[in-house]
Amino acid sequence: MMSPRQELYDALFMASQDLGYTTFQYLPPGQTPYPFVVINDVQMYKVSLKTAVQAHLVVTMHVWGDAESWTMVNDMIEQLESAAQRGVETENYHFKARINDFDSQTVVDDSVPNTMLNHGLLTLSFVLT
Repeated sequence: MMSPRQELYDALFMASQDLGYTTFQYLPPGQTPYPFVVINDVQMYKVSLKTAVQAHLVVTMHVWGDAESWTMVNDMIEQLESAAQRGVETENYHFKARINDFDSQTVVDDSVPNTMLNHGLLTLSFVLT
């Protein structure tokens, strides 16, 4: 059986691809066409409750687009967030979305010389039930 982190990662990766987005685990080579999604961060925290231990998982998704794709990057973030709001059911786990803990933003990234990029950040939060 896979870990909860891996199953959640795989499910979100598949959901991104099902939406038609080119999706990677890491930043792809420079010649990769924009826009694309990168999912490379899944954190799991244990929370002690009175009678049980609960797992809280946080996933960060990155949407990268060129200078002309601000609207597309934001639309992609909205669609990814909407898909995650329903929660995630995998073979071995059920992840309930903590919508109040979702966060998104789009920033201009000029870290590549002579290039302006739009970088969308989407943070998703789930409870393992």
